[in-house]
Amino acid sequence: MEVLSAVVTKIAELLVAPIGQWLCYSFDYDNDIRTMDNKVKRLQLARDSVQHSVDSARSNGEENETFVTMWLTKADETIEEARKIVVVEERAHPRWSNGACLILKLRHQLSRKAKKIVQVIDEVLENGRFEKVSYRPAPLGEVSRRQMDYMDFVSRMSTAKGLMEALGDANTNVIGVWGMAGAGKTTLVREVARQAKEKMLFDEMAMAYVTQNPDTRRIQGEIADMLDLKLDAESEIRRADRLMQRLTKHMKTLVILDDIWKKLDLEKIGIPSTGCKVVLTSRDKNLFSCEMGTQKDFGLEELPENEAWNLFEMMVGDCVKDPNLRCTATEVAKECADLPIALVTVAKALKDKDLFQWKDALQLLRRPSPDYLTSMQSTVYSPIELSYSHLESKEVQYFLLLCAEMGYTITYRDLLKYCYGLGFFHGINSLEEARNRLNSNVRNLKDSCLLLDCPHGSDHCHMHDVVRDVATFIASRDHNMFVLRDNSGLKNGQM
Repeated sequence: MEVLSAVVTKIAELLVAPIGQWLCYSFDYDNDIRTMDNKVKRLQLARDSVQHSVDSARSNGEENETFVTMWLTKADETIEEARKIVVVEERAHPRWSNGACLILKLRHQLSRKAKKIVQVIDEVLENGRFEKVSYRPAPLGEVSRRQMDYMDFVSRMSTAKGLMEALGDANTNVIGVWGMAGAGKTTLVREVARQAKEKMLFDEMAMAYVTQNPDTRRIQGEIADMLDLKLDAESEIRRADRLMQRLTKHMKTLVILDDIWKKLDLEKIGIPSTGCKVVLTSRDKNLFSCEMGTQKDFGLEELPENEAWNLFEMMVGDCVKDPNLRCTATEVAKECADLPIALVTVAKALKDKDLFQWKDALQLLRRPSPDYLTSMQSTVYSPIELSYSHLESKEVQYFLLLCAEMGYTITYRDLLKYCYGLGFFHGINSLEEARNRLNSNVRNLKDSCLLLDCPHGSDHCHMHDVVRDVATFIASRDHNMFVLRDNSGLKNGQM
């Protein structure tokens, strides 16, 4: 009997305690919901206050602190959870159901959720006490140590020196820097701008990215933000007037327009022809001399072989010192063909990777699939394919693909035989006309930095290794052309 009594007592304890707690939740229901409502109002006010500070900072060209953005997201999620409880709470009102037990059960559930939400809100409010919500982005030209080391290369120092001298020349207002995609034009210009600022050649600087589809309002906005100038939602003409007044107000101002693809009306944007310095970058050499009226131009070529390896080793780190890895790493670096964008992208992708991953990357670089590119390959190929897609005509595009089929070093004589014999040029009836068209296309591709002068002589031209890889990739993917590779033989539909 004593054992039975103990068992009954224990069962009673296990049943009564939860029921008491359940009834407590139910009877505290109104107070819990009221407390949650008040807490939600406090959180909404705190959230709105932080958002106002963020909006104000953004209008002044500042960036959100990451932890502030995360807090705003958490606050929104918490408020939304509380609103869901309020919606369900309507069903807990006595007039909603005839079943008292059902009402008590629902109130019990809502009461527990409300208590938990209140705890979360208290924590969110505690974490929302920010000393600052934003920061001002690094000034133009403030680049990494590695970029500065890259600028110490001999091949870049001479161009940087010439550009610095042009910036200090009172008679030079518009300067151009041209080169193929990924040659490092933006890095060069940013670093020289940083040095010019240190030497106090300019009081202020601004930079905007133009791209192949220029948006005047966006360009105006990017320049204005860096000059702490607020442009209202008014017409482009009015914005241009205000921007021009601002730029002519300070005589020592540098404006950089990066990645220009076609003629750009500077005055339409609000950039005066005198009164400030303008530096333009482009892949098209001809654009500067014929369209933009630059007074001095600087070309940027790929890196010499020793500098290319130094950059690759600098970016990839000490792993290339491993004797088991170094041979493969050297081959990978060669496939980057001395092009900074390829060297940096591939090095970052393979840093601290295993040998088998290096070997796989080497295979991908040598024979990319026409149907699929890795993110590493896309980063390297996309800028060059974009240059190809913006050539002035289909004929010039096909001409580039034909050049790629002929190898890295191309003779004008062979090109002329193929183009004339195959009837490649439309509307051509004589060999002289074909020669003139050939020379025009070659000049067009050289101005677009897709063909290069050749050290073998003036009757040859040269195609950069990466450009040829991209061109043969396009030929294989889009035109089902046969591709001859030195290391893999003749293949149809792949490289």
